[in-house]
Amino acid sequence: MRQIFRDRQLNHDFDRDGYAIVPMLDETDVEQLRDLYNSNTNREFGEGFHTSFLSKDVDFKKLVYQKFAELFNNKLNECLNDYRVLFTHYLIKEPNTHFHFDLHVDATTVDESRHTAVTIWCALEDINEHNGGIFVWKSGHKFINGYRTVSVHNPVAENIRDLVKERGNESSIVLKKGEAIIMDQKLPHGSMPNVTGNRRIAAGLHLVPKDAECIMCFEDKDHNMSVYKIIDDDFYLNGFAGEDSKESSKLEFKSFEMNNWSITSFEDINESNPNVHAENIS
Repeated sequence: MRQIFRDRQLNHDFDRDGYAIVPMLDETDVEQLRDLYNSNTNREFGEGFHTSFLSKDVDFKKLVYQKFAELFNNKLNECLNDYRVLFTHYLIKEPNTHFHFDLHVDATTVDESRHTAVTIWCALEDINEHNGGIFVWKSGHKFINGYRTVSVHNPVAENIRDLVKERGNESSIVLKKGEAIIMDQKLPHGSMPNVTGNRRIAAGLHLVPKDAECIMCFEDKDHNMSVYKIIDDDFYLNGFAGEDSKESSKLEFKSFEMNNWSITSFEDINESNPNVHAENIS
């Protein structure tokens, strides 16, 4: 596969750990993104977690995509080696919520035997373990195999989550305002509650190599996968509808696959990397 980052050290860290942390936005950029969200959404607090990705307001989603492209593109082109933005969104944790995500893996968006898709999570304020920071299974991307569906949340089984914790320490890494974590799409991650009195706003971007064909996978009751080619990247702005997305004219059926996603066995995890551990990104 191609080198993901232009910087060799960042590429090494990303390959080893499944993520890298980089400075991304300056103060002015951050305030523009916060203002865009606050001026186009209800200031009343909702509940738990929500994301503009699932918004029915197509005009707002287009506005978000355009503003994110304006503010992120130069930095992304400096940092990454020939990637394009697939979709963008705000990730919101409302105040005083115990809502959290256990370790899970995002849905497949490319043929991962040939390409590496990446997720960017950019802090629009200082983030810590109290206001909804995320955590990752460090190096966990090396143990994820197969296609992952949009039909379910793709959670990591509890016994494996316990093993991940047992095999190392969980340590917080503070993300300062404007910093971003860039993760392999296969990296298992989760998020902590926001127990503060303030709404937490973060920016999310999902990128794929410029020459990669984008796919979406759906799982049936027998755990087989239907793989569809995304024939128009605009699908994410005006077409995504969860499980019903397979009916979209912007998707084209590609194949059936028996290869549902899995995690390498405990024995292989233990033998291949005795230092695999979960690490908080906050």
